[in-house]
Amino acid sequence: MGATETATQPAAAPPPARACTLCRRFPEVTLSERDRVRLWRWLTWEEAPSFPRPGRTAWMPLADPVPHPRVNGVTLSALKLKGVGLSDGTVAAPVAGDQEYLAAREQPHFGIAPDGRYEKAFSEPAPFGGIALGRAFGEYDNAARLLDASVPTLVPLAVMRYEASFRGEPLGVVVTASPEPTPFRLTSIIAAPGDVRSEREHAHRAHAERALGLRGPLADPDHLAEAFTMLAGAIGASVRRFADAGLYRYSSGWSNFQLCPAWGRVLLVDLDSCLPLAELGAERRGLEILRDAAGALHKVIEAIHMYPQLLRDVGLARIVQRDPVLALLRGFFHDVPAEALRRASAQVWAYALPNAVSADRRRRTAARWTRADREMHSSHKWTIYALGMMVCRSLLAHSELGRAGTPPPDAVGADRAADLLGEDVVYVRWAENQVATMAATTDTYANATPTPSATAIR
Repeated sequence: MGATETATQPAAAPPPARACTLCRRFPEVTLSERDRVRLWRWLTWEEAPSFPRPGRTAWMPLADPVPHPRVNGVTLSALKLKGVGLSDGTVAAPVAGDQEYLAAREQPHFGIAPDGRYEKAFSEPAPFGGIALGRAFGEYDNAARLLDASVPTLVPLAVMRYEASFRGEPLGVVVTASPEPTPFRLTSIIAAPGDVRSEREHAHRAHAERALGLRGPLADPDHLAEAFTMLAGAIGASVRRFADAGLYRYSSGWSNFQLCPAWGRVLLVDLDSCLPLAELGAERRGLEILRDAAGALHKVIEAIHMYPQLLRDVGLARIVQRDPVLALLRGFFHDVPAEALRRASAQVWAYALPNAVSADRRRRTAARWTRADREMHSSHKWTIYALGMMVCRSLLAHSELGRAGTPPPDAVGADRAADLLGEDVVYVRWAENQVATMAATTDTYANATPTPSATAIR
């Protein structure tokens, strides 16, 4: 997959200006006059916004960085404009709201039905290239909530409304401010050197090397393995803080996190679909917390398959030795004894490693190793989710976070996955007995002192 970011591609000429109405503004951040003027010109398309990659999000570096409203010594250096328009990587334009983003409706997510069964879930209808006003408010409100909880994230700045609509709801734009001046996500840091497309991205990776405390460049397989594991731990810690702040439903793909080397933090950057845990009953709260933990686990395993440089350059031996699965669990369940975390990691690897070995064998014999070749089979994906729910339940029960709600063991048992996996549920049924044994052993360590992990990034 390589780096997902590309050189900034503004439209050749802006289309006619469009009306834009301010709906909400964050009072703790004040931009300079020239940055306010440029932001308004981008929002109204009097000047074409710049999109760092194909999609609906523009990125505007600030001419005059401003202080972070809550963190001393940190400055806000760029603005993210989600929903301002659509870029295909070459040409950008505003959207009319007359087309649905069908790809999101065709890609199933791991879901939990009202009766607790696991199921394929699909995103709600969304405008192609835009964002509905309600989702724009959602991203703004969730960012404000995380800011109040001191969770590293983007700072909410404004919500705007356009006259165009999608299915009767106005289109919106949500503007957030980042302490990181570049638009690059974690995918850029773990990219193969040949996939880094700009000097700016090379510079960002060099800053990341220093922030991570690496003793050598990311181009070195040992240092890339170390960075991958450290970032997995930082993702786990970020999603834990997210849950502690009372939110759920975060997509933990590596493109949904951003490293700010100057601050030494990994930031949550995609918040429009997140929801408050307080709206759920206790058992359901626990299930959704586990779903986020299992999703983060799945994304670590998926990255090993999907980013070819990890298997090709780093190799499975280095990856397993560093153990990014353990790092992620340690980040999320930092208040659970170390031995319990090691046992949980071993349970996940017992399923994930043979599949990764098989994928690597196919890679070595293939003439070409395309994205389609690298994709995990859907049964592997759902099995990792179901296994992650099981493994993490006992960890949640021994964590402070479990006070929000810990479901009983049968709520994450193999029967819940039977409809989703069909005949492929056989591994989950076998693992259920193994996890039950592990959970009983975990009780032995319940009163032990947790072992915090040492990492340069939080």
